[in-house]
Amino acid sequence: MNDLARTVEALLFLSAEPVAVERLAEACEVSEGEIVEALARLREHYAEGFRGVVLREVAGGFTLATDPVAERAARERVVERTQEALELAGALRTSPSETPANVGSSS
Repeated sequence: MNDLARTVEALLFLSAEPVAVERLAEACEVSEGEIVEALARLREHYAEGFRGVVLREVAGGFTLATDPVAERAARERVVERTQEALELAGALRTSPSETPANVGSSS
């Protein structure tokens, strides 16, 4: 994979929403054609059935998504982590002396 494809991969990884070819080209300061080529390389790299992540074209842009085979386990983990975060937030609301920096530390 070349430098441009790695940069596009990083941008997609960091974005919560699909990113349009035009925006990727602006961010990378290259032509849209070069982005299309980089996306083709990424599409090969992330071909379904080979990795836990795939490249998808959705909502007028591109995004990295969980492979369908791994999706159930990944979603369960996200739900688990969300529940943990909500429990921590609830504990912080009921105990104002607790801050993220000292939660779980011994006094």
